[in-house]
Amino acid sequence: MITGLGAVSAYGLGADELWRGILAGRSCVAPAAPALEDLPAIPAIPASAIAAFSARDVLGKGLRGVCRESQLLLAATLFARRDAGLADSPVAREGRDGVVARDAEGVFAGTRWAGLEDYLHFHLERSIWGPEKVSPTRGPNTGFNAPASHVSIRYDLQGPNLTFASRTSASLDAIGHAADWIRKQRVKIVYAGGIESLSYPRVRHLLASGQPIAEAARPFDARRTGATPGEGAVIVVLEDAEHARARGARILAEVGAWAMAFEPAQPDRAARRVLRAAGPADAIFGAGSGDRALDAWEAAAIAADHAEVPVCAVKGAAGEWEGASGALQVLAASRALADGVVPPTAGFERLDPELPAIRVSGAARAGRLGSVAVVTLHGSGRASALALRAAP
Repeated sequence: MITGLGAVSAYGLGADELWRGILAGRSCVAPAAPALEDLPAIPAIPASAIAAFSARDVLGKGLRGVCRESQLLLAATLFARRDAGLADSPVAREGRDGVVARDAEGVFAGTRWAGLEDYLHFHLERSIWGPEKVSPTRGPNTGFNAPASHVSIRYDLQGPNLTFASRTSASLDAIGHAADWIRKQRVKIVYAGGIESLSYPRVRHLLASGQPIAEAARPFDARRTGATPGEGAVIVVLEDAEHARARGARILAEVGAWAMAFEPAQPDRAARRVLRAAGPADAIFGAGSGDRALDAWEAAAIAADHAEVPVCAVKGAAGEWEGASGALQVLAASRALADGVVPPTAGFERLDPELPAIRVSGAARAGRLGSVAVVTLHGSGRASALALRAAP
């Protein structure tokens, strides 16, 4: 069961702020130009960036040597724990009402770029200033599993700790694996989600790759010119159903089937396979980002078996979060189930006539939802899908 949501995004602190922005179809795109000491400046790009974030105000002390990506995921975890009605403090859990032993809580995270900026900075310090100038706190932040590790350390989680890096499916795979672990009674609670930041190496990669960066993302629209980068952290609290009911937790959604596929020559076929495995749905929270090729592959997959199902692409509002995309979509899908509304696809006005006919949500649609599907897709042919059902 999903019992809590937490986020830090361009919309502000908390899942409510992110959900309100998505539901309003409001984009937060503004020029962003990340910098890294001792390296050349790069031109600003349009992006959905977090304008201001004071980790100390949110998390308090104990942040020395904790990188920004880890701070963002720590904050998202804090908000998710509060939303789920779990204690803020990591101490004295066992034996308290509604709380589990420390080794029964874990964290699963997805990312693509986490740690790379610290890795680069680590080598720059050594090469330019000498090994004696390298900060000893830098090393632990150079791995892409650093954010999840910091979550375990700060909240004293002694259960499983896993990080996934399966491109844009990373955080959806983290949530899917977490649900499997809970079903197999390996753990009671998992804080699962993703983190992606607009780091210097990520933006340099975008500029060097020649990928078109849109001023405004328009998923599936005839005017779309590319994706707009975004950043943020999302944590979803996944909990054993019996435990959640026993402590009187509010249940937002139930996790159903989860599927992965890899079709390197046919991304549309991969997306079609995972959508079929996810089963019937009243709405689809898709991977559409405004990228011409990816939108076309996803539209073909949806049209094959779900042509009449409303499709919402939240990246039109929040931007392309890469490894954290799946968690972003799951947050929106969970709130949609709880609130009975399919949000609009920001930037969408008219379906590209070259695409197969699908029902993209141009405006919010109210109505009871029994089940929804979340799908992620990458041009490499990597796809995942997760089914969510309304709270029983």
